[in-house]
Amino acid sequence: MGPIVAGDLDLSVFRSDERYGVLGRFLTSQSLNAYYNWEGTFAASGVWVDQRPQTQSYLVRSESKDDDYKVVIMGPDSTQLLEGRDAEFETLPKPRGTDLISGLMFTPQCYAGAFVHDGEDTYPIRLLKTRPSKLSKRRGFFSGPVTRCDYEITTRRGKKRRLRVSMVQHNGMWVAAEVRVRLALFPDPVFRLRT
Repeated sequence: MGPIVAGDLDLSVFRSDERYGVLGRFLTSQSLNAYYNWEGTFAASGVWVDQRPQTQSYLVRSESKDDDYKVVIMGPDSTQLLEGRDAEFETLPKPRGTDLISGLMFTPQCYAGAFVHDGEDTYPIRLLKTRPSKLSKRRGFFSGPVTRCDYEITTRRGKKRRLRVSMVQHNGMWVAAEVRVRLALFPDPVFRLRT
């Protein structure tokens, strides 16, 4: 079964010496909405340590098939969670690791940490394999040599998922040229870098 276009993920990345910031918006595609829908905005800021991003604060506002309306605000010591427009914020412990976007989409080469998070939950992750690869030509999208990073990530329900992230140096910065979630029995949702 072939891949399915996951939707749009628009990112703006800012870097100044050792500090960084990421602003973004995501929206699932019409074809993926048959399986799952998700839309929202997010922001992350942190510092670069040994050429790797470390998240210090994180914000996401989203609506999805699972959550009607959700806001997650992670600060230096804890996370504030709002589940529902009429709910009150709940305080949770700060999750371990780096946020998914910073860790998997902007780390030079491949992310070697043991955990990533979404501001709320911690997900164990394991780098399975790194190898040179190539993304084929597709109109309007990046094509060319990449570093392919194959991961195994454990979901909050304890299921193991495969994730393939193809990294490239683009305009002097490492970015994900393609992110593919490997699913059994369903098409793989794919995000790809536009040129």
